[in-house]
Amino acid sequence: MVRPRIAFGSIVKISNQLANFGNGLIEYALRKSLIEPDFEFNLLDPISDKLLQKLKMFDFVINPGATHLTPQETQSVKQLYKLGSKLVVTGASIWNKYPADLSLARSCYQPVGVRDPHTHKLLVNAKIPSSFVGCPVLLLDYADAQKEDKKLVFSFSRHDVPAQIEVIKKLAEKFKVTIVCHESCELLYNVPEGIRVASGEDPETIIHEYSTASLAITGRLHGALPAAISNTPLIYFDTFKDSRSTLLSFLGIQVVKLNEINSRDYSKVDQNKLNQLRKHFLDYLALLEVKK
Repeated sequence: MVRPRIAFGSIVKISNQLANFGNGLIEYALRKSLIEPDFEFNLLDPISDKLLQKLKMFDFVINPGATHLTPQETQSVKQLYKLGSKLVVTGASIWNKYPADLSLARSCYQPVGVRDPHTHKLLVNAKIPSSFVGCPVLLLDYADAQKEDKKLVFSFSRHDVPAQIEVIKKLAEKFKVTIVCHESCELLYNVPEGIRVASGEDPETIIHEYSTASLAITGRLHGALPAAISNTPLIYFDTFKDSRSTLLSFLGIQVVKLNEINSRDYSKVDQNKLNQLRKHFLDYLALLEVKK
C-alpha cells in the first residue's frame, strides 16, 4: 500500500521575543507519532500563491500550529484553508472569547481533530464531523519518571505577573522552586534571587522539568499537560476560563484562582481518560494513514 504524501507546516524555527514555546512542544510531540513528512515549510511565513500550488500536490498538509480554529486568531495561516480537505489540523480549538465562527472548521479535513470538549460540542451541534482527540502533547508518556523530593515547578500565566512572583516567594520557603518559562519574554522577569529559571525553548527541557517535579503549579495549558503525562501532582490557576479549561476538566484537573493556591490541594489526572484521548488521537492518525 502506498502511504499518503504529506507536507508539514513547521513552527519551531520561529524565535522572537514573543515566541510561545508551547507550540514547539506540540510539534515535538506530534512528530513522535507521525510518519516522516515529504516536504516541510515555515508555517508562520506568508503563504504565497506559489507555495499554495505546491502544497496542493500533496495528499495532506499537516498543520500542528492550528491549536485554534478561531478566524480572529488565525490570520497568519488563513491561506492554508484554501486547501480544503487536504488541510489536516490537529488538536484544534475555538476560543470562546469571540462569537463562534465555524468557517475554518467547515473548510478543512473532516472529521476535525479537536482539542477540547467545548470545541467538539460546537462542531457536533453544527453538524460538522468532529473527533475529540485532545492535544498532541498527550501522546507522550512519562508516567514512570522519577520525582525529585521537594522540587516544585512553577510556570506563569499571562495575567498579573507581580502577584505570581509573590506566590513564588512564599512557595520557596517550603520547596525547591524551578520556574519554567513558556515564552521568551518571561526570561526577562525580575524573579526572586536564588530561584532557578529554565527556558522552555527546548521541548525536552519542558518535559524533564515537569516529569521530575513532586508538584507543578502552572497557569499555562502546556505546563499542565506535561505534568499530566508525567502523573505529576498539579495545581492549575488562572483568572479566566476559556475552551482549554474544558479539556482540563475532562482530565480531572481543577482550575483555581491565584489567591486560592494551596500546595496540599492538588489535582491528580484521570489516567483512564488520558489513555482514552491518546487512543483517539492515534486512531485519528491511523485513519489518515499517517501514523508512524
